[in-house]
Amino acid sequence: MESAQLLVAFIGWALIVTAGYHVGKYKGRETAGLILTIFLGLIGLLILAFVPKTQAVKAAEAQRQLPYPPQYPYPPQYPYPPEAQYPPQPQYPPPAPWDPPPS
Repeated sequence: MESAQLLVAFIGWALIVTAGYHVGKYKGRETAGLILTIFLGLIGLLILAFVPKTQAVKAAEAQRQLPYPPQYPYPPQYPYPPEAQYPPQPQYPPPAPWDPPPS
């Protein structure tokens, strides 16, 4: 092989390994992406495409989908507006005196 062909092959292999790292990072498996593509090349990249995402990556994606800032005011605004106040409550009768149990 000429040196130019060797250089092109090395650059192609480096691109495949870089793609494997990025696909692995997307799935939360950077090390697996590197190892598979370093040793297996395009076949390793194909295998990596079928590897599922980790639970941590799934949780982070779900967290990013939540609305931020929250759609409710926090902390609550005091004093509450008049329409949100409770109606007056009737007074409870005083508690009955405590009678000790018979001995």
